[in-house]
Amino acid sequence: MVGEETTMPTQEAPTARRKGAALAAATLLAATFMLGAGMTFNNSARINALDLEEADSVARPINESPLVVTPLEPDQEAPTQESDPLRTQDVLPNFYNDTFFTYECSRLPKQGSLPNFLVIGVHKGGSTALYGYLMQHGHVRPATCKEIHFFTNEETYKRGIGYYKKHFHDTKATPWVLTGEGSPDYVRSPVAPVRISAALPRAKFVVSMRNPVERFVSQYVGFLERNLYLDSCASYWTMSRDEIETCERDYKPDLHQSLPSEPDGMTAWSALRAFADPALLAQALGEADLGPVPPRPKSTKLTRHHQTCATNEPQCVRRYCLGHFHDNAIARSIYVDQLVRWLRFVPPSRIMLIQAEVMYKDTPATLQRIASFLELRPFSAFELSHFSEAFRGSSHHTDPAAASCDRETFAPYFVLENNLLDALVAAQFPAARLHWVSWAA
Repeated sequence: MVGEETTMPTQEAPTARRKGAALAAATLLAATFMLGAGMTFNNSARINALDLEEADSVARPINESPLVVTPLEPDQEAPTQESDPLRTQDVLPNFYNDTFFTYECSRLPKQGSLPNFLVIGVHKGGSTALYGYLMQHGHVRPATCKEIHFFTNEETYKRGIGYYKKHFHDTKATPWVLTGEGSPDYVRSPVAPVRISAALPRAKFVVSMRNPVERFVSQYVGFLERNLYLDSCASYWTMSRDEIETCERDYKPDLHQSLPSEPDGMTAWSALRAFADPALLAQALGEADLGPVPPRPKSTKLTRHHQTCATNEPQCVRRYCLGHFHDNAIARSIYVDQLVRWLRFVPPSRIMLIQAEVMYKDTPATLQRIASFLELRPFSAFELSHFSEAFRGSSHHTDPAAASCDRETFAPYFVLENNLLDALVAAQFPAARLHWVSWAA
């Protein structure tokens, strides 16, 4: 896989950092808000750290340029504002004197609370901007970094849940205050829903998605800027497409391997058929009737039908290959399979879908819906006023490298996939459907 970001373990964060920021924050809090039974705290932090994975989808702070943040080595001390002046644009204070980076993770001295919510994706889909908007809410405290990648990084995962909890503040004394993280690889990872559903059985999940073509283009530009891919956009597309098509061509039923997200052996295609609206699914495939959905196995003794795809089931083979090549640049833009993997472990009532285009068009309304979903009080007018001040669109849309991508060639590839996504949204996410703008059109 080209250019996957990883989160390196870092040293414990100093506990006495930024006393000046704390004093200023406390003064502002005392001057602006009243304490009491219905107390309202407000985070005024702005997201000034540009996530290298999410660089194009994040709404960048006005007059701020992105900083390249290098992950720390295990024996390297985390920088402070005093020791590294460049980090002053990168460290984000709020009224609780919290600070966080986008993906450079420090740890607190003591274990905090497990997260109430996770923004689980998608890569280049607006998750960093969404997380930043959420941090404007006075009843939300950030993790020490937005992207912990705990459940997908084997090195950190083996350290155990106590290690994970050191990335969060303790909110037990303030039950109205939520905390959460936002690792965008969680949604596409076959192992993440297995681990997360077991560790966080009551957490809620927000998925920010973006037009699949634009997401692909943004990934290409981001990799090009970081010298992770040096050829043309057309060659990047061809390389990604060929990887999937080679898997489809070479598929052999006897070599079928189930993913961790398929514990019952039910194929990804069978699971998609079980979750999607059958009429819309058949319409997308141009078939009058797809026949009955194979039932889930009642025991661990699996039949070959559930373990493998028949050679005359191209959709089954395609879903299989998209799952096994989930880090492929094109596969990252095919959201239906990613969501199906999560629905096998988490009910749709705990998952909220957001389209980045809708969020940017009406950020306050979108964030109020997210607040309701997370059971937070509505954003105040004061908090909403910070959205327009703190964020603006990224520059990748007008980047010359982005203009070199042939969007008209890429778009037809996603039409069927977007129709399948529409069929899934219609059946499982009625609230999202109220604001849904189909990318299949």
